[in-house]
Amino acid sequence: MFTAIQEGIAHAAAGDVVMIGAGVYQENIVLAAGVSLQGAGASATIIDGGQRNSVVRGLSAAIGPDVALTEMTLRNGRAVNGGGMLLQGASPTLRNLMIEDCQAVALGGGLAVLNSGAPALQGVTLRNNRAANGGGLGISGVTARAQMTAGALDDNSATTAGGAAYVGLRGSLQLLGVELTNNQSSQSGGGVLFAQQSTGQIEDSTLTGNVAVAGHGGAVIIQDQANAALRRNTFRSNQALAANAIGGAVKIYATGTATVTLTMNWFENNQAASGGAVHIQGAHVEVLANTFVGNSATQFGGALVATDSTQMLVQDNTFARNSAGVDGGALVIQHGSSGQVIGNSFTDNRASMVNGNGGAIKVYSASSPLIHKNLIERNEARDGGGLYIETLSASVVTQNTIRDNHSAAYGGGVGIREASPTLRANEITFNQSDLNGGGLFITDDSSVTLDANTISHNTARGSGGGLVFLASTGAMTGNVLTANQALGTAAGGQPGGHGGGMLLSGSNLSASHNIIQGNRAANLGGGAAIQTNSQPILNQNHWVSNEATQGGGIFVTDASSVQVRGNVFWRNRASDSGGGLLLDGGSAVLEDNDLAFNQALIYGGGLLIQADAVVRLRNNLVHDGTFGNAVALDRSAIYVADAHVDIGGQTIVNNRGAGLSLGAGAVVTLTETILTANDVGITAVTGSQATLLRNDLWANATGNYRGLVAGATDLTLNPLFATGPLGNFYLSQMAAGQGATSPLVDTGAHTAAELGLDQLTTRTDSIPDTGLVDLGIHYPPFTGRPRVWLPVALSGH
Repeated sequence: MFTAIQEGIAHAAAGDVVMIGAGVYQENIVLAAGVSLQGAGASATIIDGGQRNSVVRGLSAAIGPDVALTEMTLRNGRAVNGGGMLLQGASPTLRNLMIEDCQAVALGGGLAVLNSGAPALQGVTLRNNRAANGGGLGISGVTARAQMTAGALDDNSATTAGGAAYVGLRGSLQLLGVELTNNQSSQSGGGVLFAQQSTGQIEDSTLTGNVAVAGHGGAVIIQDQANAALRRNTFRSNQALAANAIGGAVKIYATGTATVTLTMNWFENNQAASGGAVHIQGAHVEVLANTFVGNSATQFGGALVATDSTQMLVQDNTFARNSAGVDGGALVIQHGSSGQVIGNSFTDNRASMVNGNGGAIKVYSASSPLIHKNLIERNEARDGGGLYIETLSASVVTQNTIRDNHSAAYGGGVGIREASPTLRANEITFNQSDLNGGGLFITDDSSVTLDANTISHNTARGSGGGLVFLASTGAMTGNVLTANQALGTAAGGQPGGHGGGMLLSGSNLSASHNIIQGNRAANLGGGAAIQTNSQPILNQNHWVSNEATQGGGIFVTDASSVQVRGNVFWRNRASDSGGGLLLDGGSAVLEDNDLAFNQALIYGGGLLIQADAVVRLRNNLVHDGTFGNAVALDRSAIYVADAHVDIGGQTIVNNRGAGLSLGAGAVVTLTETILTANDVGITAVTGSQATLLRNDLWANATGNYRGLVAGATDLTLNPLFATGPLGNFYLSQMAAGQGATSPLVDTGAHTAAELGLDQLTTRTDSIPDTGLVDLGIHYPPFTGRPRVWLPVALSGH
């Protein structure tokens, strides 16, 4: 029986256990190899170091796991390192201990593990300890390590870094099932800091209310080529408080080639200036199957920021109800960062509605992540309600669902500025912008590729229901734009309501094989409004059932120059004029198009050309249109007023009203065109000019010419149409199997080769036109494959 613990140790042999009764012992103990200490319980047996030194010291590598300290409290120690316990090369087992109210000048206020020390901590609580680094626990040394299981680090503090724990100089720490609560660092790493090539593992632990006061990383910092894995932890209400602080819960910085993993963690209500939950800077990181809920950043990245050439994989995470005071409600990827964002859910996140971009995600400054198969839903920002990509970034965005997002200004679903992303096979639906670009807003010299996306049911209170290109370029292939709306009801009296499907302003776009259907503009351009010197090339697109006041399918104005080839314009409607297209100035080439069943209540059911426009029409089919309901107004398939138009090789058939009407100021050349079965063939008013060469006007109901005389070489012959593989307006030829040959075969004033029609055909057997050109529409050869030419693709609709 000894009255001092140290005396008992001195008289014990290896394998002995010194039993310590209840009481308060004023001692500073040095451990011996092979000798264990057992108290009567942490609340009963208390060893008080009296601020003289470490309460317990283990100074020899001979002290191994067979030395156990159990069931006691160590308190009131003070030392350079390890105020409560200093293990210098020692590796005891610590079980059911309380280490509290201790302090260290340098490292490990509660416990310091140095050199090759490797203790195992089981059910240990380190509470209210203080140090410069590692208020509760400090580990330093190439082979220094500790494993802590089912314990707690509470209310510890550091004046520099690592309020709860600091791991440096290639040390290692495992925290398994540990609670870290209300720890604080005056600078960085309120909870745990891994630095200097150290390694770590935090699993199944709860980190709550930890604070970095003047620095970064409220709960955890991993930096300086350290490597750590964080799995199945809960990070709740941690904070980095400084005005520029980053990483409310976790900061990861400069980890070198090591890959840090965050897997299946729960991040909730963490806060910082940037990276409300996690901030990654210049590191390789995998963020897998985590949940980020209700985190906030006063500036950028409510949940997560990846910056400074970070390489990352962000996969299968849930981001919900996170917010940023400026940009990136959930996620910001910036400054040359790249990697993959795959299979995540981003819902109800929010960036600033005043000056914020990217309600869910912002990609910025030469970054190029793959964004793939994510759900981006019900997020909001000023611009880019769901996603915002800017400043030389080149993201690839594929197979995402981007729906029901909202912007206060531009880009309800997606905003793109000064960037060159590719968007492929995404569903961009039911998004809303309070100004322009309900689905997408693309601006400021962006160059965007849009392939096979569905852009539908989006709404802009201003213009561009589906999308806006402003001072940008792009390529669109195989997209579907349907049921988008430009309402023209934006606040502040701004003009709008243009471009139900899309608005192009000062932009050059190549668009092919897209379907633009069922879109609506309150004012101009149900399918598309094209303005301000835009120069699009539109090839083989479907424009179907779009509506506007003017230009049901397309409205072109402001000196724009368009090329429209091989398109279908069917069932578009203008409540005023230009059912299919309205060309209001500028220049245009329309070739090989099919305009059918379009309607305007005033002028130009199929096409209206006006305002000094210069237009070339070649090889178009204009048929089965419905125009006008007031006798006093001029009803026509094509109406030209105050414009210069060269029309050749058209077939204009079965239209209500005139096939072609010339208003005041019209200057028209009409060659090798068929006008038949319209109410009237051609009408003209005083002040118009027409040059007619080798046209056929036949069986128009109330006359072939009104207000002008027939051209000297015009014909009045039954064209003898035949139905072929691509339509109903081939010309009969006995050599192709019909009973008679149309009188319009080889009847033109030019050769087919001169007009570039020698690879096309008027014959049902697809043999190309040779010699003098046949009059009227020429079809491409039929190859025997299912539908090649666009008009037939819609014939069953």
